[in-house]
Amino acid sequence: MFSKLTKLKVLNLSPSRLKKIPNDALAVPSLEVLSLGGEFMGDIEFEENFNNKTKLKAFGMDGCYPSTSSFLEDCISLKITNTSFTNLRTKKFRFHQRQGLTHAGLKNLLSFPPACEELYLGRHDGLIGKVLSPAYFQGSYERIRNIKVLALTRLGIIGIEGNTFANFTSLKILTLSENQLVNPLLAENAFFGLKELRKLDLSSNSLRQVPNLDFFGKERTKLTNLSLNQNELEVLKEDSFRGLQNIESLDLSNNLVGDSSAVIFRNMTSLKTLTLRGNRFLQLTSLADLLPSLTNLVNLDLMKNSFFYGQYKDTFSLSKLNQLRYLKLSSYGADLRLLTNVRSIEVLILDNPRGYDMVPSWKKNQLFFPNLRTLDISGSQMSLDRDMLSTMPNIRKLMLQNNRIDVLDRDAFVGLAHLKHLDLRNNDIREITGHMWQLPSLQILYLAGNKLLAIKEDNIDAKHLPSLQIADFSENSFACSCDLVWFRNWIATDKMVYMLNYDTLTCTSPSSPRGLILVRDFNPSALVCQSRTQMYLAIGFALFAALMAVIVATCVYYRWHIKYGIFLIRCKVKGYARIPDPEKKYDAFISFNSGDERWVQHNLVPHLEQNCNTQFKICVHYKDFIPGKAIVDNILDSIENSRKTVLVLSPNFVNSEWCHFEMQMAHHRLFEDRRDVVVLLLLEPIPDKDTPRMLRKLLLKRSYITWPKEEHGPARKLFWAQLESALNRPSQVDHIQDI
Repeated sequence: MFSKLTKLKVLNLSPSRLKKIPNDALAVPSLEVLSLGGEFMGDIEFEENFNNKTKLKAFGMDGCYPSTSSFLEDCISLKITNTSFTNLRTKKFRFHQRQGLTHAGLKNLLSFPPACEELYLGRHDGLIGKVLSPAYFQGSYERIRNIKVLALTRLGIIGIEGNTFANFTSLKILTLSENQLVNPLLAENAFFGLKELRKLDLSSNSLRQVPNLDFFGKERTKLTNLSLNQNELEVLKEDSFRGLQNIESLDLSNNLVGDSSAVIFRNMTSLKTLTLRGNRFLQLTSLADLLPSLTNLVNLDLMKNSFFYGQYKDTFSLSKLNQLRYLKLSSYGADLRLLTNVRSIEVLILDNPRGYDMVPSWKKNQLFFPNLRTLDISGSQMSLDRDMLSTMPNIRKLMLQNNRIDVLDRDAFVGLAHLKHLDLRNNDIREITGHMWQLPSLQILYLAGNKLLAIKEDNIDAKHLPSLQIADFSENSFACSCDLVWFRNWIATDKMVYMLNYDTLTCTSPSSPRGLILVRDFNPSALVCQSRTQMYLAIGFALFAALMAVIVATCVYYRWHIKYGIFLIRCKVKGYARIPDPEKKYDAFISFNSGDERWVQHNLVPHLEQNCNTQFKICVHYKDFIPGKAIVDNILDSIENSRKTVLVLSPNFVNSEWCHFEMQMAHHRLFEDRRDVVVLLLLEPIPDKDTPRMLRKLLLKRSYITWPKEEHGPARKLFWAQLESALNRPSQVDHIQDI
């Protein structure tokens, strides 16, 4: 049937109406994975032809997996003989029989298994109430000793005789979970000879004591993983784990173990994973005193115990566990001092009972987790505190569901730049804003089961959540109004964000005779919503634009008056006083553009300070302005502290805003304190079209001194004489002519 499918690798025929194994049809050379399930009526038999043509890696069989429920009554007809699997070779063999496989059939399967490395048997009735013994594995020794993984689960086994697994010399993993094993029927040497065993799973049985795990006398065992989960263990002694020096993972969860058993961990220095959830530990100190010796511990689970609140000594901490990465803890009464200086934790899960807020203890102990990647405090009904969240700057996943959070602080998530997964399901949140997120790395956001009325554009836009990929807003209290139009359109058209449960989003208002309205079916008059919004926006924008235009025009026209007014107010506040002429610090302040600085520096200033009959004290910005002081303050102070202000006029001067300001302020002194301090020095001619209004009036109504072009002759001498005379002239005036 399948012989022509030369590239067939995986074939699943479960369920089917097969009555027997179709060897010829299944003998496909390329086949690697085969699953069978049918209504097998006779013997299960794989023929030699099948073995010669296939090279299976995995084979699964549901011997009683009928296509109709009526066939269940005939499942007992299935038969397995000692040759059923002689010609079956595969790496993995799995056989689950719902019911009806007899004890004899199971014994034949265990004694003469297929040639495989991994054997998985489960859900068979044939071993219920039976005790495993060496007799079950006395058939094909060659095949048994090659098995590396053996799983006998949900078979109803109640005990194991000594040396039962002695022939499994290569066995590395043994799983006996979900049986009914009890200590009285578990022989002292039940596991003797398993010298290669690495992992033993005895979970979900009825053991009251740890069985003898000294597999072969005084030799050091290779066992690294041991699971005793879901038993009835109560008191553990120090010798309970004798010989397990290499143990790396120990699962004692869901037993009856208490404080007195903590001593067993003293010598387990190789332990990396310890699971103690669901026991009867009361005193954290009983563990905290012993756990620090487990210096290799990476994963610690202390959930679902009955720790009570108490006063513990100052050294109460897990800070010595430098390798600890994963911690699960029931925080009620745990006194979070336990986590002080535990900086290595990457995953922290706190089971916080209702009514107990851990935030005060978190702050009191100044907890800080620089390496924390995942925090799960769901179901704790605690407050959402910004200071608490700031102690985990590298958090990637934050689980806050079922906490009755009703208000999200605007800055609650500030600083969580690496957060990718945020779960706020099943809280009482009524409103969100885009400003509260500020989460550039967030990819997954769950807000289902809250009381949100609407989602607006600025709530989840790309500006605040640029990396968002998955979101869930189902089970909220949306109101089908204009505020919801954008959200309805966004979830229907956005291709970047996958919306979970989109088809179940409903509006709780307004009410409808036909029941709740689906958000996807909500279609209000878009024109009404948009026109109102556009009108408000247009009016607001027009008013704002008009106001800004008036403000800008006023500021530009009166800019120098405004600056000088601010200066005068500052002077009155600070108590500045006018300085009489004889007490002025400088004889003249030189106002010029930087384009004329070379002339001022090499001609004007040296002559006035050194070559005049009167050696003037000159103020120029490049040597007298105070560094760090505002430019406006430097200019005004320089003008105020100088008897005269010399304006070096040139085309460069009229193009400088600061030169205009200096001219305005110097001229203002004529009206402010009746002093004519302005001296006009024309360095270069200025075109009329470029001359400002005030400067043009000054040049028309006042005399000015022109710098001669010829370098030698009486013109230069006259220039310096006129300038010296102008600087020596008194500034006080009796009559002021408006300019």
